Amino acid sequence: MHQLQATQHDRFAYDDYRRLLAVNIHTVREGAPWNLIEQVPGAYDFAPIQQLIDAGRRTGMLQIWDLFHYGYPQDIDPFSPALAERFARFCEAFVRYVRREYPETRFYTPINEISFFSWAGAEVGWWAPFQYQRGWELKKSLVRAAIAGMNAIWNVQPEARFVHPDPLIHVAVPEGHPELAEAAATYESYMWHGWDMLCGRLEPELGGTPRHLDIIGVNVYWTGQYEYGKPLEPLDMRDPRRKPLREQLLEAYRRYERPMIIGETACWGEWRAPWLRYVVDESLAAMAQGVDLHGICLYPIIDFPQWHTGRFDHWGLWDLVRVDGHLERVLVPDYHAELLAAQERVAAALGAEAVTGLRG
Repeated sequence: MHQLQATQHDRFAYDDYRRLLAVNIHTVREGAPWNLIEQVPGAYDFAPIQQLIDAGRRTGMLQIWDLFHYGYPQDIDPFSPALAERFARFCEAFVRYVRREYPETRFYTPINEISFFSWAGAEVGWWAPFQYQRGWELKKSLVRAAIAGMNAIWNVQPEARFVHPDPLIHVAVPEGHPELAEAAATYESYMWHGWDMLCGRLEPELGGTPRHLDIIGVNVYWTGQYEYGKPLEPLDMRDPRRKPLREQLLEAYRRYERPMIIGETACWGEWRAPWLRYVVDESLAAMAQGVDLHGICLYPIIDFPQWHTGRFDHWGLWDLVRVDGHLERVLVPDYHAELLAAQERVAAALGAEAVTGLRG
């Protein structure tokens, strides 16, 4: 089952947006499931997202549309040059449709987490295309497609803006093994590949330019810091080898000097509120050092079932509780209180308008 259906967000988008507005959140990231929209090559059925578009228009919610969030039509070979052509046609069709329905739409994510997607799907075989040791090949193919998609959108909507999310990671040197420092640094540097390709620093024949690297979305989770050789074993939060988020944000900003958002961040259960407090404090500290940061996206904003187990692990600002066949949204009190406190701290530091969403 698709996550839109599993969370019933496809049915209750308007109500979900009303809830967000009530807690002073005016911007969302939404996914356009390519695999559901184009089930027949070249034929586009936007019914799966029609309620999301309608909800955005009715509430004035600013939507950042993910056009390729892991899922893609089954007949496509993601390693083939044809991927870029097919994706560009989809992007053009999507933008023409959504702009007719909601003309204010102008923010898009062409392909979500290019570097992470390539590692998970083609280096270690976690998900489709379930390949091994082909991560570099997939990364180039995805970047080529993202560039083609952006070019197609600009042909229709010259003022379109693009957000490019990928995780920030830190790879620590194993204790007692200083000889692994260079290997750890090299492994950590892989997180820059997607962004480097998009702006043309790396593999310039793909067509990347500084214009293509528009807004950088850094995804931040506590699991993104680990010891070299152990990517599935996050460093303990008290481990002195952890790198403060403010340093990671400053490093990314100095590397590209592009506008940034935190494209995803959250923790689960009782750690939700403390994690938000940490991320906001570190973000404000980074901004005080000159980082051009425009927003923090809480993912997920409502709870969701884990992909492989279907279990709800309670990550959202609203937990999902099944009642009489539908999923009730239950606001998490301490997380909500921390969100309000965070908005007050941001407003005090940057002005009241800073908490309403991505602009410009």
